This record gives sequence, C-alpha cells and structure tokens, in this order.
Amino acid sequence: MELGSVCVGQYNTCMSWIDRAIIYHIFIDRFALSQSDPRALSDVPDEDPVFCGGNIRGVIERFSYLQELGVNTIWLSPFYKGDAFHGYQLTDFYTMDERFGTEADLRELIDLAHRNDMRVVVDFVPNHVSHTHPFFLDAKENPSSTYRDWFLFTRWPTEYRCFLDVGVLPKLNLENSEARAHVIGAARKWLTLGLDGFRVDHIPGPSDDFWIEFHRTLKGEYPDAEFFGEAWMYNVRFKDLKTLLVGNKYFAWLFGTRVLMRHYKGIFRSLLDFEFNRLIREFGAAQITESQLRDSLQRHYKQNTGMTLVSFLDNHDMDRFMYVVGNDKALFKRCVEIQFALAAPLAIYQGSEFGMTHAKGFAEYAGWGDRVARYMVPWNQKPEFFDFYKEQIRKRKERDKHLEHHA
Repeated sequence: MELGSVCVGQYNTCMSWIDRAIIYHIFIDRFALSQSDPRALSDVPDEDPVFCGGNIRGVIERFSYLQELGVNTIWLSPFYKGDAFHGYQLTDFYTMDERFGTEADLRELIDLAHRNDMRVVVDFVPNHVSHTHPFFLDAKENPSSTYRDWFLFTRWPTEYRCFLDVGVLPKLNLENSEARAHVIGAARKWLTLGLDGFRVDHIPGPSDDFWIEFHRTLKGEYPDAEFFGEAWMYNVRFKDLKTLLVGNKYFAWLFGTRVLMRHYKGIFRSLLDFEFNRLIREFGAAQITESQLRDSLQRHYKQNTGMTLVSFLDNHDMDRFMYVVGNDKALFKRCVEIQFALAAPLAIYQGSEFGMTHAKGFAEYAGWGDRVARYMVPWNQKPEFFDFYKEQIRKRKERDKHLEHHA
C-alpha cells in the first residue's frame, strides 16, 4: 500500500516526542505477575471481574523484553487506588493501589525507562470515580456535605449523572472549582514523579473549558509532557448525551467520531485515532478494499492537519485485531505494515506480538464480553510475531530519522 504522501504530510517542524512514539499499551493486571509471586509460573484465571495479579513489578521484570522489541514508550492502564481490576473505578486520585504496586515501584520503572531513552505515560481518568469513593459516599449520605456539588445529582441522593449509563461510575462536576483543582492537582502529583504524560480517558465527558485549564496549568509547569485524548461516539445513545459536556455533542453524535475528533483541534494536540481504527478494522473484515482504505486515510489526515493522531489496531475495550481478521496471519501482518507505514505515532496493545485472539467476539457474551481482550499475556508461549514487530519497529525508526533530517 503506497502511503508515502500520507506519511510526509503528517510531519512538521515543531515535533515533540509524541510524534515519534512507538507505544506499548500495558493493561497492568493482565500483563505480567512479578516472578516473586508464587502464581507467576502457574495458570492465572482470566475471568472478569477478578484481579489476576499483574503489577508494575511485573512490568519492570519484563522491561528487557520491551527493550528488545524496540518500543520507545510504555503506556500503563490506571494504577490509582480503586475497586476494579481495570483501574477505571477510582477511590483515590492521589494514591496507588497496592495491588498494582507502590510509588517506589513506579519511580523505579520511570527511572529505568528514562535511562534507556523510553517514556512512560499512564491513563488519567478525570470524568468519574467509583460509587465507593469516600467523597461520593459522603455526598450521598450527608445533606450538608461539602462534596455534594462535586457530583451532578438530578434527584438527591439516588439519581445522578454518571459515565454514560454506568451507575457505579458517578460523574464529577468539574465545573466546581474545588473538584477541578483536586483533579488537576492529582495530575500534577503524578507528573512530579517523572511521568511523561497521560492518555486521557473519555475527554467528551468534561467541558472544553476544563480541558483548556488542564492544558494551560500542566503544560505551563511541564512543557514536555504530552496528553493524548480518547474521543469517540461509538455506541453512545442519544439519552447518554446529557452526560457529555463537549461543545458539539449533538452534531458529533449525528455525524460520528471523526467530527468529534476535529472538535478538539486547538484544545488537544494529540488524540487516539479512532477513525484510523474504524477504517483498518473495516479493511481487516473485508468491508473495504485496500484502495478505499488508502483514499479514506488520505482524506482523514488532510482534514486533521496539525493534530498528532495515535494509531492503534485494538485495545482492552474491543475485539482483538487477530479475531477481526478471522485469524488470518498474513492479513494481520499486512494491517500492521499499513499501521507502521503512517507517519503518525502508534500503539501496540500487549499480546499482539503473541497473536492473541479469541473464539467469540464481545457481542456474543451476555456480560463481561470484554474479558476476551483482557486475557493474561501467555508468557509460557513463544511470541509468534515478535520478530515481525521488531523488524517493523526497526524500519520505522530508521524512516523517522530520515524524515526528521529532511523536514
């Protein structure tokens, strides 16, 4: 697939490290157990919603593997104190969950990465918290709670805005100055430890004004930090739009994720590229041709000039890409080549180099369908596509150096 013109068009002279990022996306609980864990060499259950025991110590012990693969950025799932294995149900923005490790472990990983010219980012989740968060419990139980306005009650104390329709994830009122300061302060705390930035969760949830202040405050203090946002409208129902504060939500809901992504130009420098993901999955499922994919990508990048879009084939919230292509290994490799041919930064979801797949898709399960994308990485198996990914990364780095030299 000839994508040369697309590649060149995505480079600019004001490059940041994110523009050259080759990211390895780690879902901490399902990546690797520490070798000191007696379960590390035995089978670990993959059923949701249990904690399987992966932690940052396990990432540190597998660092040489990532180094050999050649990635230059590690993206960690949320490690904040919470009540769910996936990390998105926070009970404390400022504390690490002991099941994922300690701040000392995090500092060790960051220092190890920086000594080896690698970056570390983590998911940041500002829109909502767990229903067991002590501030939310106080707001529900105490009529005079100082935290009552931190949440969006529609009929106190039982009805409130949440993340879409997920009642266990009450939405924060980030228009409240104290709640806003609390969340931005938490982001500052983690950047102080040496993190290089955040993948920012569910950015249509908070208002544009919140994100402007978020960037102005944190980029002013940490100018080299980068924040790439998650903006999508897939499967959002009209009734759920009341939970979104993004400025163009009705227009974006009517016309799709690509419109929502363009809304953030000038607010976010970088976004996860859900439009690329949609197109490459259509190609992988034989719904469009390679020529149609090329033409659509060229239009897509032309419409988003000036933004850094992080491409990805899959993640923990969608069917594994190997499943999407019907376990066709040649087609899987072709799609990886297309991803690497773009000039945009890219993310590889853990286990892709093992060819991880599943027998049934999300939609075929009555509940917890996403567990199939969250199985433990099978370290007792040979990573079938390791050498293939390693070579793609090597060639990508060589090409990036050449293009930067001639930019």
